Amino acid sequence: AATNDRKRLEFVKRRLQVLQNASIDDIYEACARERFTHVHILAHGDTYDHAGNTRYGLALCKKGSPQDKEVVSGKKLAKAL
Repeated sequence: AATNDRKRLEFVKRRLQVLQNASIDDIYEACARERFTHVHILAHGDTYDHAGNTRYGLALCKKGSPQDKEVVSGKKLAKAL
């Protein structure tokens, strides 16, 4: 059973990439380097202002400052992917 668990873990590690505390730039760079069939994002949503209007986006980490957030639009996320 332990051998099968190790084999399964190695199989998953070859196919799964985790970006902890990712910024939109981190996502863009990972997608530019590799091809992915699926992308799962675990993040909170938040609001941001755009041309005086409140919009909703995805709260990611700010590049170079993971304790701060950057709220990105769906359009910006789609471009990164």
